[in-house]
Amino acid sequence: MIGLKIKQLREQQNFSLRRLAQITGLSHGFLCDIEHGRCNPSIKTLTIIANALRVKPEFILSNLDTVGTNKKIL
Repeated sequence: MIGLKIKQLREQQNFSLRRLAQITGLSHGFLCDIEHGRCNPSIKTLTIIANALRVKPEFILSNLDTVGTNKKIL
């Protein structure tokens, strides 16, 4: 779910995955793995990504249970 939120934020900033890799200094493959949920970033890595996306790390971690869902609360 962290990866999905990062991907959504990246797309909102109109960054390609390669551009985010350039900005953060992280590899394209590593960022791809994070976005696809194959691995989770460390706190340090999450902070680097958050800074590049101009959000706080807490924002990426917030509301993870609602990212990508369209469930209605009854």
